[in-house]
Amino acid sequence: MSASSPLLSNSGDSSRNPARANHTNAAAPSPLAKGLLTFLGVGRVVFGAGCLLAPALTLSILGVSTLSAEAALITRMFGAREIVIGKGLLLAERSAGFARRGNTAADTGVQFASREGVCRAIWVGVAADGLDALALVATFAMGSSVDGIAIARMLGAALIMVVTGLETAWLYP
Repeated sequence: MSASSPLLSNSGDSSRNPARANHTNAAAPSPLAKGLLTFLGVGRVVFGAGCLLAPALTLSILGVSTLSAEAALITRMFGAREIVIGKGLLLAERSAGFARRGNTAADTGVQFASREGVCRAIWVGVAADGLDALALVATFAMGSSVDGIAIARMLGAALIMVVTGLETAWLYP
């Protein structure tokens, strides 16, 4: 990502919160917050890889029994999205961790993520999962041919990710 990327940008932090002008003095996240963030990031990468590499297996676990070529394509596209969001979460936390340890961009050549940058990465996932949940409800309401149990499983997974993302954003210092 470039230094001007909004995910890794530190611009505006000092004007909104002068205490975070130099985010190297920001409090470290609790072990629970770091664990949840790691769970979200790694979980997304693993699930995304499953969707990308084995769409039939992944969908069968979710309760979808038949797989058309179109469904396999959409599942692979979804998997790619999940990998990117998961990697963004992991990179944002890693970057913020470097900054908390007193490193500077001049030391490492890396633009560090602030707390706000990590939270932006979390909110990207929350938004994606929330929209997935809305799409699943709309699909069910329109009387789709997709099995209701499969929709319920996918909806449950999306809502768990939304709640976990919200909790992680709340706990992150």
